[in-house]
Amino acid sequence: MEIKIKSNYVPKAKVTYVTADTSIADSRKKLVESGFRCIPVLDETQQTFMGLIYKEATSDYLIEGNGPLSDPVSHLLKEKSAFVYEDTPFFKVLFTIRRLPFLAVLDQNGHFQGIVTHSKVMDILEDSYGIKKGGYSLTVSTTEGKGSLKKLFSSIGEEYNIEGVFTQDAGKQFVRRIIITLNRTVTEDQVNQLVHKLEHSGFKVAEVEDLREYESAF
Repeated sequence: MEIKIKSNYVPKAKVTYVTADTSIADSRKKLVESGFRCIPVLDETQQTFMGLIYKEATSDYLIEGNGPLSDPVSHLLKEKSAFVYEDTPFFKVLFTIRRLPFLAVLDQNGHFQGIVTHSKVMDILEDSYGIKKGGYSLTVSTTEGKGSLKKLFSSIGEEYNIEGVFTQDAGKQFVRRIIITLNRTVTEDQVNQLVHKLEHSGFKVAEVEDLREYESAF
């Protein structure tokens, strides 16, 4: 199932923003009071996303004396394309947000609905990985080949409840690593049996972790 960003963002009601006709002075004040280095700018109707305003940009404007602070903040807009839609696939959000503090989220009519932050992206990754509900995590190395994933999950069988699956390239020795998070009801003995079963089927279990050791960090 493809993950969408919808319902995984900070709603508009909880977002600090200014409108394009807000003065640079008032925008800077809101930035300072909020503690954020950047906030979204909407149009006068508070519906259309216009871009981002950075605190650094207002500081430069003030220090360099580029004009009156009563000028509208629209003069300092950046990243006008820093937005995604509610139905944007998660992988696109992941790559788009890398260089930005956040992305604006728009509905199908182009109306501003909120923002997706790096923290929200991490929440989605944690859910995909199964960290919050998982017990043991197995990193299984496998060569890339037709039917390799099918063979892997057939070897695991239905008796093991899987909370999350994550795949990643692993360099030269193994083409791909599959990280499988099991439900916390799976015991250590069952995990050991599964490791033996997988390795007997031709897979290499590179690592076994108990995710409950990291619960204090969640």
